[in-house]
Amino acid sequence: MPSALILKIHTISVTVFLVFYLLKTFFLLLGKDTVLDTFSKNTRITEMVFSALFLITGIWLIVITGGIKTLQIVKLLLVFASIPLAVTGFKKKKKILASLSFLMLIGAYGLAEASRSKPYPIKHASASESSPGKYLFENNCTQCHGPDGKKMYHEAADLSLSVKDASMMAAIIRNGSNKKMPAYGELLSEEEIHAVAEYVYTLRSN
Repeated sequence: MPSALILKIHTISVTVFLVFYLLKTFFLLLGKDTVLDTFSKNTRITEMVFSALFLITGIWLIVITGGIKTLQIVKLLLVFASIPLAVTGFKKKKKILASLSFLMLIGAYGLAEASRSKPYPIKHASASESSPGKYLFENNCTQCHGPDGKKMYHEAADLSLSVKDASMMAAIIRNGSNKKMPAYGELLSEEEIHAVAEYVYTLRSN
């Protein structure tokens, strides 16, 4: 299944999941226990389906990229910590627990959005590395571009079709691109940036 489709399913399932929790929290806070119980009963199966899609596609995306960011780890911790709070809060009509659970889910969603503009942890090549550009690319760029540059995860450019020269590629690596690719100017040295750019140039299809 294409990563773009998985990401779309994940986004939709997260949105629906949050809407369900917002409504349930709203009913609980207003003291509409009967409405809450009826709503929970009528949407139980649907909520289970979307919550499963939420978790499965999220884990699937992490597997596809082959890496995980610090903010994504915090996001997962918030999601898993919110589940028992929500179960207890709605079952026992505990407004504080239900509200806290919902806020944790909103926080997790916010962290997910914030992590999109953040790079994965950087792995630098050692001084003895014979091909630093290749090493840097294979250890830092393949999550989105793949080893051959054709992966195109999360709308990443197909590097095999790129017409940019090495200097233009270096500028994109340094400054990022259209809010899709993070800027690496403060994480990589100029030598490292140019080494990666020159290696990316070799991935171009002839």
